[in-house]
Amino acid sequence: MLNTNELYINQTFKNYKFLCEFLGQPVKVGKGKQLQWKEWERYFSYRKEGQKIIITDVFETPKEKTDHRGSHNI
Repeated sequence: MLNTNELYINQTFKNYKFLCEFLGQPVKVGKGKQLQWKEWERYFSYRKEGQKIIITDVFETPKEKTDHRGSHNI
């Protein structure tokens, strides 16, 4: 579980690497990075301004995790 106790609205991070360090998460690349962003969106919302990441909301309880595997109708 991601610890977002120290996050607050309008908190700004220089870039993805600094956000990872703050959250104690590994820096990832490619598909792993995309999946990491998707997971983080369960805990907080953000907007990007160039490289900067600005926290726009922190959720008290994480959003429900959805699993779309095997949901294809043939």
